[in-house]
Amino acid sequence: MGKKGNRRWNSQDDEFVRQNLGKMSFEDMGKHLERSPMSVRLYVLRRKLTTGQLVKRNLLIALLKIKISPSRGLYPYKTLLQRDRYWATSVLGFIFWTKAYYRQGICIRSRISGCIHNGKYRKPTAGVVYRRRFEKMIDKNFIDKVKSALNIVDVIESFTHLHKAGVNYKGVCPFHDDHTPSMMVSPSRQTYHCFVCGASGDVIAFIQHHLNMDFMSALRWCATQAGLEFPEKEMNPEEEMRYKQKAAQRIAIEAAAKFFQKNLQQAESFLATRGYHISDKALTDFGVGYAPMGNVAMSELTKAGYSLQMLQDVDVVGNNEGRSYDRFRDRLMFPFYDMQGHVIGFSGRIITPKDGVGKYVNTGETPLFTKGKHIFGLYQARQSIGKQGFVYLVEGQFDVMSLHKVGVENVIGGSGTAFTDEQVKLLLRFTDYIVMVYDADAAGVKASLKNCELLLKAGAKVKCIRLPKGTDPDEFAKENGAGTKVSCTG
Repeated sequence: MGKKGNRRWNSQDDEFVRQNLGKMSFEDMGKHLERSPMSVRLYVLRRKLTTGQLVKRNLLIALLKIKISPSRGLYPYKTLLQRDRYWATSVLGFIFWTKAYYRQGICIRSRISGCIHNGKYRKPTAGVVYRRRFEKMIDKNFIDKVKSALNIVDVIESFTHLHKAGVNYKGVCPFHDDHTPSMMVSPSRQTYHCFVCGASGDVIAFIQHHLNMDFMSALRWCATQAGLEFPEKEMNPEEEMRYKQKAAQRIAIEAAAKFFQKNLQQAESFLATRGYHISDKALTDFGVGYAPMGNVAMSELTKAGYSLQMLQDVDVVGNNEGRSYDRFRDRLMFPFYDMQGHVIGFSGRIITPKDGVGKYVNTGETPLFTKGKHIFGLYQARQSIGKQGFVYLVEGQFDVMSLHKVGVENVIGGSGTAFTDEQVKLLLRFTDYIVMVYDADAAGVKASLKNCELLLKAGAKVKCIRLPKGTDPDEFAKENGAGTKVSCTG
């Protein structure tokens, strides 16, 4: 570089560019810079992009003429004409994060895909900056080790349905309202790219955006899936305090879940009336347990070393005018899981009905659990939803478990209430095709109509299966056994 045609770039050309930078169009500047060295091209691009002008096709044409080297991680000449936004974000990345960042072999196109939107330049998000800082703290070799240990096709397929398209895989993009598959996943490059919304990146980027995590959490999630031990980083006192507090809360609620599971034997007779044996795999898959009568959970967990305050923070123990008590008593316990497989809350179903006592009691608002944000069974169903391409939506926990037990694993429960907007958004990240299976009674029809309206407004494809009068999905699964899957599909 530095030579073009019969004349070498010289100081007079430098001065001409600096004096006329604000006057010349992008196209004219591109022509003039054809023989310029890289340093001058970068200078011009920086100055041009900071004038506040719109980044439109005329800029892209100029960039083509400037021809910054493809070896820097940028797309070659012909591809630029087809992927203008992708090219522009690449150039912006080159400018903002310096040549040295590219020399390390780190392609940051996908990290700044939000920089250009509707032809306007936007600053990189805080998450982008955070990732760069964090990559300095974590050994890059470890990041590469995590990415090489995972197959991006397997990971993405656990969240959305993919089908073979030549040497690649194609599927519905979970990052926008996509009704025709527009996301391409490349097993050879271990990357994904949506040709509609521009979402793209590696396996860590997908998890980061799909599960709404920061980079550190996404890397930790991927490391866990790959069976790799995560190296700890130094934190400031405030970060360390928050991290330890949340970790302690997770440990406390996990201990409560294990306590309930250990006591499941006490609910054996009740489970038998519902068609379950204590050793059924479905009970283990969903982590079902039993909360004994009295304040046994509080007593046993505090003896085991868990503070009363921590148990109150996760709503396993309640407090009324200074008196502590078990929030769940004589109840079959159904845990709620986040998408990383952590227990975050419970729904407790009464075993022995009593006057004035609700059939179900759910965990209240806690640092780990927010009502209306989580869906029962989604964690267990996520991989099956990805493979099948759709999900069955039923009403209660037993409906979910009974269908799961007979092989219908792509099933979730609405917990007897209408979905919130956040639950709809969460579900649409996995599939936009929902098959609703509700009771034929008035309450079931009412609930199905509410959810149907919400899902249709959000752009989902909805199908309804009406069961015979007096039959719910739980009973239907018990009656049909292994034939339930065929009946539902048909």
